[in-house]
Amino acid sequence: MQRNLLVFVSIFAAVLVAAPCAAQHGPSGPTGPSASETPPIGNDLDVGVNQLKKFGIYDVFKERVKQQKGPTKSIAELLAEDKADASALVASMKLQCTVANAVLMAVDAGAHTKTFEVACASGTGYFLVQSDPPSSPLGFSCFAAETSRLADIAAKREPGAICGLPENPGSKPMAAAILQRAGKTCAVRDTKWMGQSDVSHTDYVEVACEDATGFVVASPLPGSSLSIRVVACRDSARQGVPCSMSDNGITMQTFKDALAQHNVACDAEDMRLIGQEKVKHRRVVEFLCPRQQPNGLVAYIPLGDVTAPFETADCSAASKRGAVCTLTKPK
Repeated sequence: MQRNLLVFVSIFAAVLVAAPCAAQHGPSGPTGPSASETPPIGNDLDVGVNQLKKFGIYDVFKERVKQQKGPTKSIAELLAEDKADASALVASMKLQCTVANAVLMAVDAGAHTKTFEVACASGTGYFLVQSDPPSSPLGFSCFAAETSRLADIAAKREPGAICGLPENPGSKPMAAAILQRAGKTCAVRDTKWMGQSDVSHTDYVEVACEDATGFVVASPLPGSSLSIRVVACRDSARQGVPCSMSDNGITMQTFKDALAQHNVACDAEDMRLIGQEKVKHRRVVEFLCPRQQPNGLVAYIPLGDVTAPFETADCSAASKRGAVCTLTKPK
């Protein structure tokens, strides 16, 4: 597993340099042993080993225990040691990260490198590489690692490594935590890693929300003195980082306003964004307004530079066009 992770690190070092850019692939990620294996890793086996197996780093600790000289350290002692070492590495890289948890994932004696997975208090996570003697800071985000792994799976390649610490639970929950800390309201629908910049040393992730709004999370990488930033899609587009999944600042109130502008009677009790047309590019929105529209209401709303006309239809007519109502109960 260490060899695979080290190869993965070398691939990211070579190719993850432009934003936005497509994710590259790496080799297989960590896997756990069978449940029957129980190495002597200290006195806290019941909790520690189960956690290590769950997050795919059990074999790493087995190997480290074998290589220890003298009294065997417990899992808690090893993790505390890793956190201290990772904190020193973060400081040397001038990375804006207060280390919440860390684990030494791989050691390459020949290349004189150590690879840590680090979870930051800000909600971001990284793979960071320490070299001896020190060289240019090298690291990439958990968002990038997950994107690369999914690309591998889609291409039927051997999947690359992903972050496994409990504080780095995956792109969607990580993005949700970052936005919450930033005071942004967003029920995360999806995330998309956009790439990273070797100029600003920044990692970019688009976050699409259920209410059609969106944000770009700009996370610092090694070599950056900046803190994590959260920018609405409308503003990020003006800064040269346009969103592709989210509507740039469009909210549900935008859709209500469109009905009023076209004199459509509807005291909306509820509404939902069904989607966007592939050809005409209008937003397709269902409204629940039973007093004025007892047969349901679906609006086809042009926004921005879309030139197709505004239209409405009841749920029966809309269903024939592929827009199925779920708010209005059929009679």
